[in-house]
Amino acid sequence: MVVGDSCIDVYNYGTCDRISPEAPVPILKIEKSESKPGMALNVATNLNSLGNETTIITNLEEIRKERYVCSRNMQHILRVDRGESEKIEPLRINSGFDAFDDRVGSLEDYDCLVISDYNKGFLPSSACRDLVDLARHYNKPIFVDTKKTDLTCFEGCVIKLNQSEYEKITKYPTNCEMVTTLGAMGAMYRDDIYSTVKTEVF
Repeated sequence: MVVGDSCIDVYNYGTCDRISPEAPVPILKIEKSESKPGMALNVATNLNSLGNETTIITNLEEIRKERYVCSRNMQHILRVDRGESEKIEPLRINSGFDAFDDRVGSLEDYDCLVISDYNKGFLPSSACRDLVDLARHYNKPIFVDTKKTDLTCFEGCVIKLNQSEYEKITKYPTNCEMVTTLGAMGAMYRDDIYSTVKTEVF
């Protein structure tokens, strides 16, 4: 089960042949647009592609991240974010251990819980605590990727952060496993750095 904030990533590709007469900015002639699942929805899609049957619980409000790219040199010209200023309805967990409705079923039926938290409002800390308590009740492993700085709601979880997120942490859980990605350097786990080999995946 994946729980977290989702968006739609839109990529608009085109060519820039002239500057606007109205302002010193390039005019992009759109040739192609692509839409892809983003944030938690991307996590669920990737897990599905690896052969895992995945259920996602996410926000109903649409968040769109629209990128405008020059196709000749793949120069990223502009990104427009829509929906983030709207109030996102936070996840509320039902009391007891039948936390979700029949469409989702019980967490007992899943192998693990993945929390993909982009801190957009769908997963307040209280909901994260409830999810963690529920998963621990069923003895399910919990994997977390979060942009929160106070991580005390993720007690007993495996937490993955990038280096920038790691440096912004203000409070740690007393018990967790932490993996920090370091870009081209690889990843750090328990003070050891593990290098990676760049691999083409598509």
